Amino acid sequence: MSKKMIALISVILIAGLSIWYMNNTAYEKRSESRIHKYMEAQGIDENQITTEISQKDIENGEWKIVYILQGEETITYEYAYDRNIDAVRLTVYEPESQEHKIMKEGMNYPPLADDWVTFDEEGKIQIP
Repeated sequence: MSKKMIALISVILIAGLSIWYMNNTAYEKRSESRIHKYMEAQGIDENQITTEISQKDIENGEWKIVYILQGEETITYEYAYDRNIDAVRLTVYEPESQEHKIMKEGMNYPPLADDWVTFDEEGKIQIP
């Protein structure tokens, strides 16, 4: 293999890894940071978390983290972060709901807003 071909393959590999990192690892870290700020504003202590499932929602382009908290083991808190608008949305699901019915009241930590909660340029939460 020629030196030019090796250099070309190296450049493509580095570019591909950089794109993968920006779309996954960096997105996940920023999502976790923003969601934890949202949870702090709700008064949730990280020690209350009993279950955490984190994944990228390919369909919507959002990063979602599902939490189950001590004392509310039957309630599911699903936080979504959208980097395009730098915002977090919380959806809370009813206990043991087979249809994933959304709760509007009755949970210990209700959503801070009915829709997306944004962050300013410094990363401070902007509650409407």
